[in-house]
Amino acid sequence: MAVIFYQSLEEDGEKLQKHLEEEFGSGNRQIYWDDVVMFCHFSEYKLGIREMKADDVIEIDSLDELAIIDPSYRKYTANNTMETEGVKI
Repeated sequence: MAVIFYQSLEEDGEKLQKHLEEEFGSGNRQIYWDDVVMFCHFSEYKLGIREMKADDVIEIDSLDELAIIDPSYRKYTANNTMETEGVKI
């Protein structure tokens, strides 16, 4: 498995903001944010490929699951005290 990564986060972040505003501002709503880089402005980014392991990715399907992994999000959940598998966190 591999992942595409940005080589210059600050510089690419500024470009991405501009390109997202251009694409979405022009009414292009049938596109994901990463498609803006890959298909609309590919030549303007320095991208690389890095190998990754299956445990490098955690699937998060809800705000409650995010709050379990990162307690700073608890304040946004309906119940600030969360339980997971019988263990209060």
